[in-house]
Amino acid sequence: MRHRRILPILLASLVSIPVLALTGCRKSSEPQRAQDLAKSAKAPAYATLPAGSSKPESGPERGTVTTYRGEGQILRVDSAQGRVTIAHKEIIGFMAAMTMTFRVKDSKLLDGVKPGDRVEFTLAETAQSVTISSIRRKPTG
Repeated sequence: MRHRRILPILLASLVSIPVLALTGCRKSSEPQRAQDLAKSAKAPAYATLPAGSSKPESGPERGTVTTYRGEGQILRVDSAQGRVTIAHKEIIGFMAAMTMTFRVKDSKLLDGVKPGDRVEFTLAETAQSVTISSIRRKPTG
């Protein structure tokens, strides 16, 4: 008689152990997955620096400037912060088409451009930053 009461408890224990083990494994992998996603989603360090705050770094890449040509439509101009938001086409060799806010080398570059303008621009990439070094409105037509 006693064996009949112990058998269901034993079976329930045997079934619950793998369930608990799998639940525990899943929970421990979720934080790691979240950390991996957060790392991959972070912008490069130079993209998050305030305008004018980048300092030269020592190393072999110091002073190296790579330029890229882009074109797109201006969505927002922030002359005070030296930033412009552009919905741009693919920038060959640099990034896919997207909408992005860029810093400009000099706020004066933003004189004469406004939201809605179609523009061509040059990006200058260094080890510390990516900035628009030139921008001009495209002729209409």
